[in-house]
Amino acid sequence: KTRAYGVLLDSGKEVLLAPRGQVISGVSLRTLYCSLLDSAQVPRAPSTVEDKGCLREGMAFMSLFVGLENTGHELGIDSIQGNAWAFRGPCFDDLVQKFCSQSPEDVIARKLPWPGVFVGFPSSKDPAWHDDFPGKSNVTGVAPVN
Repeated sequence: KTRAYGVLLDSGKEVLLAPRGQVISGVSLRTLYCSLLDSAQVPRAPSTVEDKGCLREGMAFMSLFVGLENTGHELGIDSIQGNAWAFRGPCFDDLVQKFCSQSPEDVIARKLPWPGVFVGFPSSKDPAWHDDFPGKSNVTGVAPVN
């Protein structure tokens, strides 16, 4: 099985991976499949990929990352270890379908509320956070924006 051990930069510098490290590619699927991998290495494209290597239309989400000026303990979030999806009703699929079928004008006018949001507290889960960022904490949120 072939495996990446590093990356060779245009400058000629070689950057080796740390143990169990990964190479993350910033190229398109088309470039990856058609130019960088030989045909034996090319996996079957998932159903979300069109023939020309473009992704099909999908749901758009907005991510919000908020840095807070107090510790998780001071804010009462240091014990929150789980992430949460909060939905407006019992059938998320129906809510999303209705939300995504709005016209751009209705979205701008906020005719319908978000069908649900994700909330997490990464600083509460990171044991080194307290040492790396003393007196600070953070929260992240994700919501659909179609």
